[in-house]
Amino acid sequence: MSLDVLTTRDSLEWRALTQQASGYDFHHLLSFHRLAEERGDGEALMFVYREKDEWIALPLLVRDLTGVPGLTEAPSSLRDATSVYGYPGPMASRSDPSPRTIRGFQSSIQNALESRGVIAVFSRLHPLLQQRALIEGLGEVSSTGQTVSIDLSLPREERVKRYRRDHRRTLNSAASRELACIHDVCRTYLGEFIDAYYETMRRVGARQDYFFSRQYLVGVTELDGAKGHIFVGLSNGEFACGGLYIECGDYISTFLSCRREGYQDRVSTCVLVNSVADWASEAGVSVFHLGGGLHGTNDGVFAFKSGFSDRRHDFYTWRWVLQSDVYDELTKKAERWHSDNRYDRANEFFPAYRAPSVVSQ
Repeated sequence: MSLDVLTTRDSLEWRALTQQASGYDFHHLLSFHRLAEERGDGEALMFVYREKDEWIALPLLVRDLTGVPGLTEAPSSLRDATSVYGYPGPMASRSDPSPRTIRGFQSSIQNALESRGVIAVFSRLHPLLQQRALIEGLGEVSSTGQTVSIDLSLPREERVKRYRRDHRRTLNSAASRELACIHDVCRTYLGEFIDAYYETMRRVGARQDYFFSRQYLVGVTELDGAKGHIFVGLSNGEFACGGLYIECGDYISTFLSCRREGYQDRVSTCVLVNSVADWASEAGVSVFHLGGGLHGTNDGVFAFKSGFSDRRHDFYTWRWVLQSDVYDELTKKAERWHSDNRYDRANEFFPAYRAPSVVSQ
């Protein structure tokens, strides 16, 4: 038995792991983690535990506390760990690793993180993969809502028949017929797509970390090990809406979508989702993962996605405090800084000492 720690420089080993895993998605890829590193999200590490012919691997972004408000005097040796944007979590060589392998993985990962000064770990888990058993007992695994997927193995007529009635009416409406949806293979509309995405984020009041750089977004369309697809809705030849979808193995997933001001949200998004489903089904993809609501809530976004399928998947997040005394002390320091500067802190954030500031009312 052994534990190896791979970096993004260990490209052959990292790629081999994902290809051998019993289940994975683009969130586990070396290329996606390298983008996160370049964005400044932390050092991407893959912790790989091996026992006989089984292995369990966990990708994380390990980061120091530089720039965290109120923690300027924190020891430079302290770290915490998080996951890339989306749904990563652990991978394994088998869908049901032995209890012995799971125990060995858990013990080894704790020792490896503690030796690096890691205080706490946060990771989203993948709703379509069986991951909870691999980390059960390490911190807290909490249900954070549900996500929706479309079964693309169904004949088109049967798939569309399962859409909610209002979605079917929308797709049959005159407004939907005025919107031409194209698969932008040549990336002709990439610039307009990115501009429309920024416009959408400003319109909905998104946090700054959702304003991905152009370099990052272009990189997502060119991942090694996955295929990025841009679909665009055109109204009278003008860009109306668009979406970036990532195909990896059996899955195609919504990464982000956007819409220009003035175009009917419901109509344009309905046409977009249905067009992607049609194309992906023809391409032999099995599952279209639409995702869930904002921050995992059953909001209007989730309600809209639910109209395309009755398939639901539980979405879990993992929170693990390894050094509780240090964690509590850092949280108190961050709270004092916010109070002294008359800021409130976002609730339910983990780790709590990284909670974003909001202006006090």
